[in-house]
Amino acid sequence: MGRCERCRTEFTSGASHGGHEYCMTCYSRVMQDEEVKRQQVEKLKQDKVEFLKQHLREEYARQDRERDRKAREAAEEQKRLDIIDTRKKRADTEEEMRKRMTWGLFYLGKGRRVVGEERQIFTPLDRKKKPLAAPQQKEGERATYAAGLKRRAKKGEGKKALLPTAPSGLELSAEEDLPKEIPVGQGEIKLVLLGRNSSARQFALSLKVLVLDSQHNQVSAKAEPRTLSIAPGEQAKITVTFGLPADAAPGELKLSALLQENAVYIDKPSARSNTLELSSVVKGAR
Repeated sequence: MGRCERCRTEFTSGASHGGHEYCMTCYSRVMQDEEVKRQQVEKLKQDKVEFLKQHLREEYARQDRERDRKAREAAEEQKRLDIIDTRKKRADTEEEMRKRMTWGLFYLGKGRRVVGEERQIFTPLDRKKKPLAAPQQKEGERATYAAGLKRRAKKGEGKKALLPTAPSGLELSAEEDLPKEIPVGQGEIKLVLLGRNSSARQFALSLKVLVLDSQHNQVSAKAEPRTLSIAPGEQAKITVTFGLPADAAPGELKLSALLQENAVYIDKPSARSNTLELSSVVKGAR
């Protein structure tokens, strides 16, 4: 016999749980209530874990959006700076071109200058005349040019008119002179040219070649390669090929060639080599 602590009734058959005596009916109800509480606690734990996961996902998404926003703003700022830099360079270029045009007009006798608050027009005669200074060559370039002249003088190459090496350090010469006489109708005449670079930088170059007969008619000529690149202290070979048609004018034949840099500069002219000039005599058909 016992008394149930839940319903306060006496029972003959009961059970003890948690230090309390219950009848079988109350015992089953107490067990059901504890199971419901356990499920509720487990659900609260799961909800809390899910809430933390959702919070982390939202935080990561917010950080990604913030990172994308900063990257987009940085790209827009860089684009704005590039536009400003481009406009500044364009303005500097326009200012440089304006100065060039102004000085060009000055040397034509129509230049203008501002004296105080008054704009005056004057001619080059208003200035003190100064002799134009010849382009200065470096010591190594003068030595190279002098040595080349001595070498050609020893070989007796009287027909090769080799002008001084340009300040750019480019030099053009021929391995052999043109034949003394070329008959009319000769199909193929080959000439090997040597391009040397005695400067400290590499050049991308094009060969300009012109062949004229005694009546100043142009003879078709091909160069292989037409464009080339020469490293500092190196040289390159260029083969020039031309032929004389059957109606070529007899008399003196002149060949002129030079190397021209492919780059175009705003503040200085493109580099070029000396002008190589060779001559021969065209013999007509008998």
